[in-house]
Amino acid sequence: MQISDLLDAVDYRKIGGYSTLRVVDGTGRVVIESSPETAAGESGSMERNRLLLSEPLDGLGWELQAYVPNSLFDESADKVRRMTLLVCLVSAIVLAGLGIGVSSYFSRRIQKIVGSLNDFRDGDFQKRISYTGNDELGQIAAAFNRMGSNIEELIHRNYAVSLQKKEAELESLQAQINPHFLYNTLSSISRLAQFGDVQTLQLLVQELAKFYRLSLNRGEILTTVGKEIEHAKAYIAIQCIKYGDRMNVYYDIDPEVLEYTTVKLILQPMLENALEHAWFGSTIGIRLVVEKCDSDIVFKVIDTGVGMKAETIQQILDPDGPRIGYGIRNVDSRIKLHGGSRYGVVIGSRTGIGTCIQITIPRRM
Repeated sequence: MQISDLLDAVDYRKIGGYSTLRVVDGTGRVVIESSPETAAGESGSMERNRLLLSEPLDGLGWELQAYVPNSLFDESADKVRRMTLLVCLVSAIVLAGLGIGVSSYFSRRIQKIVGSLNDFRDGDFQKRISYTGNDELGQIAAAFNRMGSNIEELIHRNYAVSLQKKEAELESLQAQINPHFLYNTLSSISRLAQFGDVQTLQLLVQELAKFYRLSLNRGEILTTVGKEIEHAKAYIAIQCIKYGDRMNVYYDIDPEVLEYTTVKLILQPMLENALEHAWFGSTIGIRLVVEKCDSDIVFKVIDTGVGMKAETIQQILDPDGPRIGYGIRNVDSRIKLHGGSRYGVVIGSRTGIGTCIQITIPRRM
């Protein structure tokens, strides 16, 4: 039997092209060789740049030798490098994707919290965070929502208390206006009764009843501009009975403002102030103007009286000043309480010419 048939497993192709497999006996003689050269019928020769691998064959005293070209290791190393680079690249892409996904996941939730905090800063205390989960961000969102509810409840409570306080102040200021006028009117009624002027007395009582009916306004602090003007006209009618032809009144009223809302009893104190302090000679003229101005309503009470000095005007409007012009200061305080600091009373006057008292209120229905 031929040795090649016994050792047919010795085939160089099993370890790669250009390799050589040999079986060598104990004396170094080549028993069988497999290489591309021997396969082609040529004698094999050892080449440089080859790596020798040997393995003893037990029981025979022979040795299996493999000559592997270094180029095969270089190719394998290149494959390993390429595979390593590919694995690293895929791993980097996967990790980057995971990082972006996780970052985006938490970023969106953090942005919700930041956005809600910005809304709180801008005064929107009804903002809430919709968040599901039991992680730390979920706990922050739950705490934020509880804080928002508590703040909103406190604001409602403080607003209600402030509103009640403001209404109490308005009612207190309003209650201080009527008594003085009532005393003077009752004195006039007493004098008319003494003189027996029943017709004038009846007219005065009717106008007084109308005046107080409008003053009471069913206990409401606010009224319409139309009713406030009607109330001022009732007061003027009462005073015309008292002063007769010595008093001339003119009206310049924009009919479009009549349905808007105003604090009541703001014109009568101005008219009363003019009739008590502005007389210049035996007659006086008063003009009542009501008009729209942008988003406001402006009342003007203009008289042809003695006028006021700048120091007097400053004292009247100074909350801590001397107690003069109390009715004007009272109206200014009530308007500011209701509408804000940009509204109220402004006085313009020149000595010997007259006075213009301007009242500005917000235009609200």
